[in-house]
Amino acid sequence: MEFGRSFPAATIMRQRFAHGTQFGAGRVRGGSRTVSQIVFAAPLVPFVFAMRAARRVAASHRDTMRLIAALPWFIVLAACWAAGEAWGALRGTASHGASDHGAPVRASHTAGVK
Repeated sequence: MEFGRSFPAATIMRQRFAHGTQFGAGRVRGGSRTVSQIVFAAPLVPFVFAMRAARRVAASHRDTMRLIAALPWFIVLAACWAAGEAWGALRGTASHGASDHGAPVRASHTAGVK
């Protein structure tokens, strides 16, 4: 995923949290995970995501320096996702297409995402 320079970091962080919220709520509603599984695993999620990315980069034998340079922001955004996922699991009521506050997630939040 590449956001480029199209949005401020706070906007992207809110978007990751909102999408994580939807995902966490959906996992609990769908029965694939319990609330406690999601909440207790949340601190590990950024590192699991980073390891997956690192494995893909290592397998491709390119972009290692780009990954290293992006890693701090990657971890921050993954932490936003994980916090949202835990929040969504705890709430269990986030509807698809809604932000954490019940307002629709505007399409402009995801514009430019590759």
